[in-house]
Amino acid sequence: MKNIMNKNLLVSILLLFTVAIGFAQTKAKIDERLELTTVVFRLTGVGYFTNATESNYIADVDSYFSKYANHELIKYVKSVMKSRDVLNLYLPVDLAGDIEITKNGIILNDEWNLSCDGPDTSAGSWTKQEIEKYVRLLDKFFKETRFHSFFVDHSDYYAKAETRANEMVSSIDTAWFQDFFGQRFNMSNIWIVPLLGPHNFMDRRAGKNGEVYRNCAIGFTLVDSSGYPLFNDRNFMVLIHEICHNYNNPICEKYEKEFLPVCNTLFSYVGEDLSYEHYGDRISILYEGLNRVCEYSYYMDHHTLSEQELDRRIRFEEIIGFVWLHEMLQYMEVFRSNRDLFPTYEDFVPQLRLFLEQVAVQMESYYLPKMQMMSPMVVATFPANNALVDTTITSVEIIFSRPMQQYNCFGVVDSSYHALPLPVDFDNIYWLNDHHYVMPLAEPLKTHSRYGFRVRRTPDNTYGFPTVPYDLIFETK
Repeated sequence: MKNIMNKNLLVSILLLFTVAIGFAQTKAKIDERLELTTVVFRLTGVGYFTNATESNYIADVDSYFSKYANHELIKYVKSVMKSRDVLNLYLPVDLAGDIEITKNGIILNDEWNLSCDGPDTSAGSWTKQEIEKYVRLLDKFFKETRFHSFFVDHSDYYAKAETRANEMVSSIDTAWFQDFFGQRFNMSNIWIVPLLGPHNFMDRRAGKNGEVYRNCAIGFTLVDSSGYPLFNDRNFMVLIHEICHNYNNPICEKYEKEFLPVCNTLFSYVGEDLSYEHYGDRISILYEGLNRVCEYSYYMDHHTLSEQELDRRIRFEEIIGFVWLHEMLQYMEVFRSNRDLFPTYEDFVPQLRLFLEQVAVQMESYYLPKMQMMSPMVVATFPANNALVDTTITSVEIIFSRPMQQYNCFGVVDSSYHALPLPVDFDNIYWLNDHHYVMPLAEPLKTHSRYGFRVRRTPDNTYGFPTVPYDLIFETK
């Protein structure tokens, strides 16, 4: 009897251990490969790769590495990027996954498949030959800069960043992924990457052994007075978003051909709006649109956000182009109430395609008017559009439909093509009230001249929605 009890106890312990392993929480970490590649791309000077929040660490990076800005590697990277029609925003993360750092230097990763897609580079990806040359030059850069010494010297900073990030990571309900996707939570890496700044990525890789490696790279924008990162609810949402991509993207790949016609139709309506958010490919309606369904399902199932905050964020997603998201999330109640028919999210995805086909039919009658009503708009200007005015006017003024006052007034307008730029006195622009923007002129306007500008897609202070772009053109007497 005692042996039977001991055997049963052992089985129970093993089962508990198996469950614990199955839902083990991946620890966030700072990876030397990511630090290396993001330093390289920061040195290119390309704006997208230089958006990290200023801190003591960033100052150290710039101080230490700025003298290598003309290194052979940096010149090569810039030349390859320049040869592409599209800037591949994933490059630092993709290329970090392509390498290993060994005691002898940098080599190609022999565990994961490379990020290159073959000879077709039209989408901005690199060929295997380009990656191989990059790795040779990266090895040279790594050794000449003594990068590893820099990395070791900042280990205290990395440890503090990892500790703070793991407080956020530990709050993830990993069991939800098993229930929703039908797959256990299994993230190979959650990388915290200081030099990414506001940018975040998923990097799902197939292994040469057939295994799947799920990874995400998370930047941050908030730092404390000592320069250490701070993570808030917004960072948590980004983390959930990128983790969901690891599970959602393979499902999207499976159904991409079926979704393509409706994606083409919807993109003809909202493509310009999505392009502002770097979603310039029509298939992003599938991958990014459905990923938001997964992401917001997590928040709704966990009451992560208050109803007011949830509504505000859904409306923001709609105004950047996913204008059907609120209705699509409501439609997910069909999934929740029919789990016998749809055991997992993947089983329900064909129904989401049918839903989007209904959206396409209703775009002009419902969804586009809805989008226009939500968007802050310019309701009046002085001078009025196409007006003929005296050269004696001393300011140009814009009135918005919603509160739009920002902490910084500069940058609301862009110069317009086919017209003279306004001689704005940028040191003295101000808000008359939260709707009314005033731009004093630094000098008199010229006679018989055409002036103009475009109001940018500036976020409003209340909802964070971007404005509808507005072109103002007027002429002087």
